[in-house]
Amino acid sequence: MYNYITTNLTQIREKANNPISELYEVKMFIMNQLKGKNIPQHQLRKYYPNIHNELQKSNSII
Repeated sequence: MYNYITTNLTQIREKANNPISELYEVKMFIMNQLKGKNIPQHQLRKYYPNIHNELQKSNSII
């Protein structure tokens, strides 16, 4: 799994024309990897409150 993720992130970095498109492609890759995974939000909120808050902010913008 680690090799798969690092390989794909390296490919995204090599193909990106600019930092904004690279960031977007990385975000889409991660979202596709997490799609269908059951990640309880209460655990995220409890153990990683900063990440949870950032995700909440970004979800309210989108």
